[in-house]
Amino acid sequence: MEFIQVFETNDEIQMLSETINDMLKRIENSLNEQNNFFASASHELKTPLTILKTEIEVNLKNTYLNNEFKSFLSSQLEEINRLNRLIEDFLLISQLNNKSLTLRLKKESLDEIIFEVIRKVKNILNLSGLKLNLELSEEIDDFNINCDKDKLISVFINLVENAIKYASKETEIKIIIKEDNINNQFIIEIINKIDNPINNIEKLTDQFYRSDVLKNGYGLGLWISNKLITLHNGNMIFIQENGEFIVRVFQKRNISDKNSLDIL
Repeated sequence: MEFIQVFETNDEIQMLSETINDMLKRIENSLNEQNNFFASASHELKTPLTILKTEIEVNLKNTYLNNEFKSFLSSQLEEINRLNRLIEDFLLISQLNNKSLTLRLKKESLDEIIFEVIRKVKNILNLSGLKLNLELSEEIDDFNINCDKDKLISVFINLVENAIKYASKETEIKIIIKEDNINNQFIIEIINKIDNPINNIEKLTDQFYRSDVLKNGYGLGLWISNKLITLHNGNMIFIQENGEFIVRVFQKRNISDKNSLDIL
């Protein structure tokens, strides 16, 4: 936050500048306290959720449980996993707002990242009754990118879960990976059918914004995803056409030779 430069003029202008700076300082302190609360609360919540998750996973291995109870436990496990992802989002918000996020960059394979995402959303995909189709361009012979793998996995989990959540019933989610050799980048598209047009599509990456069509949730996923893609020297756009909602991510093949990138 930038403060107003105060000149020793001993008049109303100096008094006004000092008053505005005092107000800005209070706002800054309030935002810092809010971010610290997000971080502290998220860390505190992780421990009991981890315990619950472990207990349920152990019980699911019990061969004496009937299928009905196992189905109940599986549903509870999915809710715990969803809460864990939400907590991770809160931690990311705190780091992004405090500009304390560090990207740990390594050479990774983009297709393996997408395969991992698909594995992680498998349960919610099965419960939704939707199908998922992955299309990899046959022209791509090298999927390597320089990235923070965990952060990109979080991005694409958010994007795919969003597609699953708001897709028309009994339709197909598409993930398409192409390459743009002219700009040395990959193009990743996540496509889902929608029942109604999305209002104010340009605001979907605003923090906590919810479109009328986005009936549930906290409006965090797209904002966080956009921030992380930008920090990876990429960009993300939204398109709706012919009854489809398309998230198009442009990701550079290489963004740095360093092993880490501090976001300052």
